[in-house]
Amino acid sequence: DGKFLIATAATTAHIALTSSPEKGWIKFVSPDGIHLTRLVCHPSNNYFATGDKSGHIRVWDCLQDESQLTFEKLGVAKTPTTRLMHWHAHEVGALAFTPNGAFLISGGVEAVMVLWNMDSGRRGNVPRVGAPIQGISTVDRPDAGQEILLGLADGSFAMYNVAKARFRVQTGSVKLASSRSSDAEPLLAVDPQRRRLALASFHPASIQIHSLLTSDSVQELEVAPSNRVSHKDKPMFITPTTVTQAAFDHSGKWLATVDGREASLDSSAAWYLKLWELRTTAKGDRYVLNTRIDLPHNYEQVVAVEFCKPAAGSGLPKLATAGEDGTVKIWGARGPMGQETWVNRATLTYREETPLHLSFSPDGSVLAVAHGPYVTLWDGQTHALLYATSSLPFRKVYSVHFGGTSGRYLVVSGDSKDAIVWDVLKNKALRRVSTPPPPTSLNTPKTSRNPLVVPIPKSDNFVVALRHPNQTLISIHSPRQSDPLRTRFLPFQVLRLAPLPSSPDRLVMAAIAVDGSVSLVGDDLTLLPQQEGDLERSLSGKHPLSARPSLFENVFGRSAFKDLENVDNAPQSSAEAVSADDRFGAAVDLRLLDGPAYLLPPIETLFTSLMEGVLVKPMTNTEQEEQNEDTGMDVDLEEAAEDNVAPAPLLRPREVDESEMSML
Repeated sequence: DGKFLIATAATTAHIALTSSPEKGWIKFVSPDGIHLTRLVCHPSNNYFATGDKSGHIRVWDCLQDESQLTFEKLGVAKTPTTRLMHWHAHEVGALAFTPNGAFLISGGVEAVMVLWNMDSGRRGNVPRVGAPIQGISTVDRPDAGQEILLGLADGSFAMYNVAKARFRVQTGSVKLASSRSSDAEPLLAVDPQRRRLALASFHPASIQIHSLLTSDSVQELEVAPSNRVSHKDKPMFITPTTVTQAAFDHSGKWLATVDGREASLDSSAAWYLKLWELRTTAKGDRYVLNTRIDLPHNYEQVVAVEFCKPAAGSGLPKLATAGEDGTVKIWGARGPMGQETWVNRATLTYREETPLHLSFSPDGSVLAVAHGPYVTLWDGQTHALLYATSSLPFRKVYSVHFGGTSGRYLVVSGDSKDAIVWDVLKNKALRRVSTPPPPTSLNTPKTSRNPLVVPIPKSDNFVVALRHPNQTLISIHSPRQSDPLRTRFLPFQVLRLAPLPSSPDRLVMAAIAVDGSVSLVGDDLTLLPQQEGDLERSLSGKHPLSARPSLFENVFGRSAFKDLENVDNAPQSSAEAVSADDRFGAAVDLRLLDGPAYLLPPIETLFTSLMEGVLVKPMTNTEQEEQNEDTGMDVDLEEAAEDNVAPAPLLRPREVDESEMSML
C-alpha cells in the first residue's frame, strides 16, 4: 500500500515511513553480515525479501512488528526477524514475487530458476535456462495464464509458462559471449553455403550457430560438457573448457572445433579436435559429433585450423591443423559415404619452427604455412615440401593467405604494419602493401596490433585492416598494385574479420569488435539470398587454376595426348564433361614428380600408374563399332572447308600389347 520506503546499502536495510519522511530512516542489519545484492517487496503483505552475495535469500518480517519500527535510537542498527531460504551457491542475481504473492522466484549464475512456495517453504527448480539470470518479471495473461520473463546474461530473453511448465518462446539474436582475455582470438567461422556464422556463446565450452538469413540462433552446440558453477565452499569458479577454434568446410557439411584447457596446478593441459557432421533431425539440421581426436598436438594448443577444398572427382575433404608442438598435421575422412571417420594422414615439420598460421590454395593443390620467419609451401597431394621463403622482412610471420582466384599470389603479414605480396611462380616478393595512416584530426595513438589480412572470395583482391584503439582502417588492395583501391574507416576496433558470400563487385564481411559485438559491414547488405542454402546467382563462374608444368614435362615435353583435351574449349554441361580418368584410365598426378628426389617413392611402384596415365585405354568392340558408324557418315567436304574445321591430329593413339610392355 506504499506505506514504507525501503532501501539497501551494503549489509543493511533502511526503512522510512512515507507518511512522515522527516523522522528519518530505521536501520536494520542483515544477520549474515553479507553484502545485499537484490531487494523485492511482497505485492500484498508487509514484508520484503533480499538476496546476498553468498546465495542466501532472507524474508524480512520486521514491517509487521511495530515494536521494531521505533525511532528512539536513530542510526543504531537493529537485528530484524527474518526467514532464511538457501539454494544458490553464488550471488543471487534476480528476485521477483508472482502477482498473487504465492511464490518467490530467484535466479543467478547457476542458470537455474528457483520457485519458492511462500506458504510451505518448498521449492521447485527449472534448470539450464541457457545463461545466468539477471532479471525476472511476471505477468498474468488471460489467454496463457501466469508467465515468467527471464532476462539472461547473454542478452536473450526466455518466457516460461507456469501452467504448461515449459518455455513458450525464447528471443534474442546473437548471444553475447562471456568475458575473456583481451589477448584471446575471438571465435568466428563462416558457412558459405547456408550463410551461417559460428560464434562463441556465453559459456566458453559452447558455440552458437547463427543464421544471417533468419537473424536467429539455429543451434546452441555444447562442444564440451562441463560444470557451470563451482561448489560454494571454493573461492574461485571452476576453470571451464574453452572452445578456441572453429572452421566450416566448403560444403558446410563438416564443422571442426578445438576445445580444451591450459595446464594448472590441479590438472594438466588437455586439448581435443572434434569433427561435427551436419545431419537432418526432428529439430532440423543439427551438427552431430562424428569424430573426437584426443591430444591432436600432444599437450600443446592448436593455433590454426583450415579445411581444404576437395579435389575434382574426390568427395573426401581434408583438414589441416597447426600446433604449438611445432607440427602441422593433415587429417582426412575415410570410409563409405555417410559413415566417414577422420584419421591422421601426414605430419609436417620445418626446422623446429612453430607454425602460427596456414592456408590452402583455392584448388587445394598447395598448402602454405607460416613457420616463424619463413613461409613454407607443401604439395597438397603428396605433402612434400616444395620450397621455403626466407627473405621476408619479418622476424615472425603471423598470417599467410592465398590472394586471387588462381592461387598465384601469397599475402603475408608479420610483426609490422605492412603486408607483402609474394609471387609463388617467380618465388619473389612483388610489392609491399602499405596502409595509409589515419587522419591527423582524429588524434588517435599508434596501433599496437598487427594488421588483419582477409582474402576476398571469387576475387583477386584482398582486405587489410589496420586496427587503432577506437577505429579500424579497412583498405582493399589488388596484388598488382601497391596503392589501395579504396579505404573505409569503421568507428570501432576490429578483432576478427571474415568475408561473406556475395557478388564479386560487392564486399560484405562479418566483424567482431573489442566489446564482443558482431556487425555486418560492406557495400550492400541486401545481397544475401532469400532462402537458406540457396546459391548466389550473381556470382561469377569458376576460374580454373592454370596447372604448373611438372618436372617430367620440363624434361620430356608436354604430352601430345594432353593437347587433345583442349581441342574443344566450348563449355560443357556436367553430363557432357569427361574427366581425365575416364579418357586415360587410372591416371597418376604428375605433380608428384615436382618434389625432391629423395622424397619420391621407388620408380617401379609408379611405372604402372604412369603408363596408364599416358597411354590411351583400348576401346572395346562395342565402342569401336560405334566410332566406325559415326565416322562412316557422309560429309560434304566443301561445307567442312568453309567452316574451317581443324584437321585431325597427326598423332594417333595405338594399342600396346603385352610383349612390348615386357620389353620396357
